[in-house]
Amino acid sequence: MTISMMSCLRLNTPDSYAKAKDLYENQCNNYARSVGPVAHSYAWLCYMNKDFAKAFEVIASMPKKSILRTTLLVTLFVKMDRVNDALLLLEAVIKEAEREDSPLSTVMAAGQKVSFSVETVNMLTSAVEARKDKSLMVRLASLFSKLDRVASISEKNLYETITSPIDSTKKMRHQRKKYRLRMEAATSTLTMDHLENDYNEHEQEDALK
Repeated sequence: MTISMMSCLRLNTPDSYAKAKDLYENQCNNYARSVGPVAHSYAWLCYMNKDFAKAFEVIASMPKKSILRTTLLVTLFVKMDRVNDALLLLEAVIKEAEREDSPLSTVMAAGQKVSFSVETVNMLTSAVEARKDKSLMVRLASLFSKLDRVASISEKNLYETITSPIDSTKKMRHQRKKYRLRMEAATSTLTMDHLENDYNEHEQEDALK
């Protein structure tokens, strides 16, 4: 399902859009709709076809929080002229990242930063500047100052960010296969060792009789 949806996104034709809609609406169960690459790809395809409301519905319905989900929501808020909602969401994300027990702080503890797309940052900045509201500009500047401590800005645009997982699919499959074969080999070795030990124990028992 993931490969099919991402293929539709990369094609981005009327036919592929219709196919993606059918996949999402009629062939995906609730679990499939919650899978990041499936939802992200379909939402961005909706976005590219100017159906911002549908794109927002798809992303907002995802149960699991992620940085990409947040980035997409901020982008969609801006596109739907809901700048204040975009700022509120960023404020909530930063607050969560600053909590010691939050998922984001766990990433930071490993010496990494969560990543936001430069495309989203630029869109939000342009939207705030266009309003010519000094209070909003001050609020945004404060947000970006805090964001700089917990996040980095990725040069990838959102399309590149969403489609990049498909490029690593073969590598992931190869790694999973190697892991499975390694586990099978380990299990086989343990089984043989267990049988050999049983045999030796029986031999010792027979010798004592």
